[in-house]
Amino acid sequence: MDRSQFTTKNYLPKKLLLLLAVFLVGILFLSFFFHSNYGAVLNANPEQANLALDAAIRSNNLNLCKSLQDVTIQDINYGDWCKDNILYNQALAASDPLLCDALNDSRRTQCVQDIFIAGAAQNDSGLEYCSDAPDTLLKQECELSYWTNKAVASGSSRACDNLSNRDDEAACTSRVVYDTFLKDPHGMSCSSLSPQYRTECVLLKDILENKNSKQCIVLHDQGMRGFCEQNLNQ
Repeated sequence: MDRSQFTTKNYLPKKLLLLLAVFLVGILFLSFFFHSNYGAVLNANPEQANLALDAAIRSNNLNLCKSLQDVTIQDINYGDWCKDNILYNQALAASDPLLCDALNDSRRTQCVQDIFIAGAAQNDSGLEYCSDAPDTLLKQECELSYWTNKAVASGSSRACDNLSNRDDEAACTSRVVYDTFLKDPHGMSCSSLSPQYRTECVLLKDILENKNSKQCIVLHDQGMRGFCEQNLNQ
C-alpha cells in the first residue's frame, strides 16, 4: 500500500475543516463588528435611527429589530420598541388578544383593551357587544369607542351626547374636531384642538409649509403622520 496516498487523503479533509472553521469565525466576527458599528452610528444620529426604526416596523419583520438592539436613545431601546410595535400591530390586525401575551407588561393590557375597543367599533351589535366587557372600566371605554365612531362617521358631535360620563363626552367631541382637522389642516387653527393635539398640530403645519416630507417621521400622532406622508409624498 502507498502510505503517501493514505496520509494525503486524511490530511485534506482536516485542512478543509480548519479553513471552514476559520471562515465561519471570520463571518461571526464581521457580523458582530457590523452590528456594533451600526448601533454606534445610529446612537449618534437620532434622525437616522428613527428612519431605521420606522422602516423595520413597517416591514412587519421581527428579524430587522435585532439590528436595532444596540440602539438606545432617550432611555428607549429601539430593538425592544421595534419588536413590541410589530407584535402589537400583528395582534390588532388578527383581533386576537392571545397574541398580546408576547408583549411586555406595560403594553399587554393596552393591547387587549385596544383589540376589544376596536371590535366594538366594528361590531354590528354595538352597545350589546360592550355589555360583554369583562369589567366596568372596559365597558365604559367600549361605549366611548362606539359613540365616538358614530359621531365621527356623521361628522357631528351630536352622538357624543349619549355618553353619561362628561369626560367621555368631551373626549368624543374632541375626536370629532380632530378628524375634521385632518380633512383640512390648513382650514383650522391648532387652538381649536384639545391640548393633547396642539403641539403636534403646530409641528405638522410647519412641515407642510416647508414641504419637508422627511420630517413627517417626527410626528408621534399616527393620524397626523399619515396625513403628512400622504400629502407630501404625492
